[in-house]
Amino acid sequence: MQGIAVLAASKSVLIFSEDGAGCDDLNASPPEEPALPAAIPGACIQYMISLENTGPIAAQNVTLVDELPPPLILQAGELGENRGEDTALTTPGCPGSDCKLRIEDGVIGAGESAILVIRATIDCPCLAIAPIFRIPVAGISGLSWTLPESCPIRNRRVV
Repeated sequence: MQGIAVLAASKSVLIFSEDGAGCDDLNASPPEEPALPAAIPGACIQYMISLENTGPIAAQNVTLVDELPPPLILQAGELGENRGEDTALTTPGCPGSDCKLRIEDGVIGAGESAILVIRATIDCPCLAIAPIFRIPVAGISGLSWTLPESCPIRNRRVV
């Protein structure tokens, strides 16, 4: 069969736990409380990156690099199934301000998807000085705030 691999990538994010519980254990379930956890210092953020091959042949030598933004500290990362035996996950610069998760030599079969799960904690002491900055995952849009010059996530807007 002739053709080419067709890859589509998507990334979702959620607040796994407000207090960081279970962040380093990818088998842990998120806590039940609070129902709408906030992105505050110490909270655990979970990213899921999905790569889907909708083409008629396997995608070979797949490389993906995901860089964590400065206030996030890597706690755990794992490749799911359907990625090829020789696929390597490395974490150059982690932990640190230049943390990257790098997938190399990936193989994704025709009609298959591969998943990368990343968990990281928020480490931004500048947010701790103002509890008004607690931002739930759902229900707020258009909120903006200004943080001190020393904070690496200054002048961000939630949309």
